[in-house]
Amino acid sequence: MEFLSQSQCRIQTDVAGFITDAEAASRPLLNLTPKGARGKDLLPFFLRDRELVAAEMRRVLQNRTEVRRIVTEFKPRERRALPVEVTVSQLDPMTLEWRFRFLPPASNAPTRRSAPHRAGESLNPDRVLDG
Repeated sequence: MEFLSQSQCRIQTDVAGFITDAEAASRPLLNLTPKGARGKDLLPFFLRDRELVAAEMRRVLQNRTEVRRIVTEFKPRERRALPVEVTVSQLDPMTLEWRFRFLPPASNAPTRRSAPHRAGESLNPDRVLDG
């Protein structure tokens, strides 16, 4: 898979979280070209912990501090979610820098079921994603 070829990438957003610049290495993260990514809201790409990420983004803006090690899932457009570690920092009063480090998929990560549950089969709800 393409995302394994790069282990890190950087994306810049305005203070509202809209992408203003994305390096070429961010293409597999977003499933968009850097040009196509401009103007897109970054927060909806966070599959889990979206509100936590938004709160940390506000904290960076208020305190001008760097937030370290937000580990979450990031969902590229029309692709499966990727585990990432995100660091957010403020470059200037109008720009945030998001640094992403791709993490290896967890062996106990939730998986989608493609077949319906069968009688007698153990179904662990912690391993199944909705929808």
